[in-house]
Amino acid sequence: MASLLAAILFGLAPALQASKVSLTDSLKTSGRGSGGSERGRLRSTLAVSEIALAVVLLLGAGLLLQSFVRLTRVDPGFDPHHVLTFQLDSPPGVPSAQLPAFYREIVARVSTIPGVSSASAAASLPLTGDNMGSSFEIDGQPTPMGSRPAAGFNAVEPGFFHTVGATLVKGRDFNAQDGSKSTPVVIVNRTLARVYFPNQDPIGKHLRPGIGNGYGPGELPMRKIVGVIDDMKQSGPGTEAAPEIYAPLAQCPVETMFIAVRTANDPASLVSAARQQVTALNKNLPVYHVKTFDQYFADSVAAPRFNSMLMSAFAMLAVLLACLGVYGVVSCAVLQRTHEIGIRMALGAGGGSVVRSVLYRGMFLALIGVTIGLAGSFALAHLLSSMLFGVRATDPITFGAASLAVLCVAALASYIPARRAARVNPIVALRSE
Repeated sequence: MASLLAAILFGLAPALQASKVSLTDSLKTSGRGSGGSERGRLRSTLAVSEIALAVVLLLGAGLLLQSFVRLTRVDPGFDPHHVLTFQLDSPPGVPSAQLPAFYREIVARVSTIPGVSSASAAASLPLTGDNMGSSFEIDGQPTPMGSRPAAGFNAVEPGFFHTVGATLVKGRDFNAQDGSKSTPVVIVNRTLARVYFPNQDPIGKHLRPGIGNGYGPGELPMRKIVGVIDDMKQSGPGTEAAPEIYAPLAQCPVETMFIAVRTANDPASLVSAARQQVTALNKNLPVYHVKTFDQYFADSVAAPRFNSMLMSAFAMLAVLLACLGVYGVVSCAVLQRTHEIGIRMALGAGGGSVVRSVLYRGMFLALIGVTIGLAGSFALAHLLSSMLFGVRATDPITFGAASLAVLCVAALASYIPARRAARVNPIVALRSE
């Protein structure tokens, strides 16, 4: 990136110098000779290079922007809008068996805040990528210890899926009866049900996660699957859904929990009220990681957003350089052909003919630059392929749009000196020799 920036900055100087040439002042000189020819070739080479660079960067920016837009349109598997979240640690000394009751009291207090439609708690949140992992075994499918399947694991309070707007595909949600003395239960996501229970109804099946024992010492219990929840993106919208297991908090006590609060209004406006409810229960209890789900979603696409914006900025600068380069080259060519243009116009050539001949030179350089740029773009597209989502690195629409945009800019840059050439006074032009 540093070398790219250096190339752009050093390319700016000759382009600006060429663009400042005065047509009137140069009528006094012919601009012919080997020195002028060599300088003309150098300017043309620089212009072609700038056009090629503009195509490469514009194509890269187009691919990254498309990828970013598609990421923002991905369904995360739940409704992230109007949801406030914050994290809590249980007070020191609270026995494990009392943790569910403590968090249930927090949820009940927060639920009384005006504007809150529902509240719940979970050990981890979607989009954060910090969920626990666990191996598990399926009842009736014994597997060696080293080859057990793995899944994400989360402990949640009843109503969590409703609060975050996730869809219960089949079965039931957890309820107050799912306690430490009742039947051990779990809810699995759609991916786990599809992978490990193909062509079967997973409801009523049993599996044993490798963590989460709220029943005291002894072997981890087999847990009955009571529901299937739709897949929720755990690490970001661009990640594939992985198997997930959810257990009720009452059966899997966790010391640190996230509180999720769905609101009817702006969730940020309830932060103060939520803190007051927590401190009313325990004034020494810190509330941290206060964020909305919309912020989590924005954070999950922060890197693609930055990449697309950075590439777009370089692309716009490169297009500007290409415009200045073509303008400078064509202007110099017009100056060198001033006498020729004067003779043609004196012999009856129209302004349109002069404009077309000048445009031809600028577009010829542009076509060469675009061709080179497209060749280089294939190499860039290969490097960008790992950063793209939902769009092919060789997307023909993006390739075509980038090429057309650069050609249009080059045509505009050529048209300005072409119009100036068409307005040259033949008498003045003939005297320039």
